[in-house]
Amino acid sequence: MGLDTEIPIDAEVIGTVKIGDTGFTATKNCTFQDVLKSAKDEAKKAGGNAIKIIDHIPPGKSTCHRITAKILRLMDIKTSILRETESLNKYAILNIYCDPDTLNIDYDLHLNDSIICKVTKNIKKTIAIKKEGLNTLWATIDKRTEIQINLEFGQTYYIKCNLLYGVVGKQPLIQLVDANEGSRSFSLF
Repeated sequence: MGLDTEIPIDAEVIGTVKIGDTGFTATKNCTFQDVLKSAKDEAKKAGGNAIKIIDHIPPGKSTCHRITAKILRLMDIKTSILRETESLNKYAILNIYCDPDTLNIDYDLHLNDSIICKVTKNIKKTIAIKKEGLNTLWATIDKRTEIQINLEFGQTYYIKCNLLYGVVGKQPLIQLVDANEGSRSFSLF
């Protein structure tokens, strides 16, 4: 069960589990799905048949997702599994960062019609996006730059921002970065 889901009245809380790293390791198996599976495995070992996520920390200082969950024993497991599936996959994660050696960078980053953050030197921001499907990330200084991104709930994306200087003036640079490279770069800043 996700953060927004209530614990069912007939549930027995039998413990708490924390999954993730300390923030200083380079663990490969620490995507949201990996830590969720680990939490479920720990719940089974403790005699539970469900978990209720009470805290989720996306990658930031750590390259891993971290969750804390209540271990539950439920009477009506079919209803609970349906709720869990519905609530855990309600957002995609955008990790936005900028090279620290970029100078004089200052622009608004938009997702479709909304400003999602201000891009400045040393930005490192994680944003949960609740709109799945094809979206447009864009910014304008002297010239507009945009990229299309197909967001899927439960997935993490890395967006590297920078600045280009050209004949026409300054132009934002927005790049969708491979997960391995993005995770490594995002954790360095």
